Amino acid sequence: ILAFGVLGNYAARVAAVAKREESLSAGEVVLPTQLLLLALRHGLGRALALVFVQTSVTGVWYFSIALTNHNAASCAFGRESARLGWAHRQVRTCADWDTQCSFPRSVFLWLGLNYHTLHHLFPTLDFCHHGRAQRVLERVCGRHGVAYRRATFLQLYAESLRTFRGDC
Repeated sequence: ILAFGVLGNYAARVAAVAKREESLSAGEVVLPTQLLLLALRHGLGRALALVFVQTSVTGVWYFSIALTNHNAASCAFGRESARLGWAHRQVRTCADWDTQCSFPRSVFLWLGLNYHTLHHLFPTLDFCHHGRAQRVLERVCGRHGVAYRRATFLQLYAESLRTFRGDC
């Protein structure tokens, strides 16, 4: 299922543009342009196969990370959620890892999703500010007694797999 995520999202986006629910952006031309250039060089069959392999690998990696952001056991909690304020709920329902890494590592390895709590709290904050904002977030959480948990990606991924199995 994850292997088809990128193509599925692309198809949904193109359909929304076709229905005039969303406007066309430059990003919509990248995939067909890539496919055309590959087809001119390698033929249509091989071009389709190459694009599928590329989008499948990207999809499995991206959606594995994205699912880990919200499905680690530490993110799952029940009725107490309704009693928490909005910001507190964002901190409790997100998982972060490798938050001390370099900017290139965050962007190229983790696609910026290692700072997911910041993304929920400040969705328009540019990636380049995540390192400094992370330090502020941790200080503010500590000052207000908000439990903020950081773990390794492998720990959180394992928790997510257990959550999907229903072990949590």
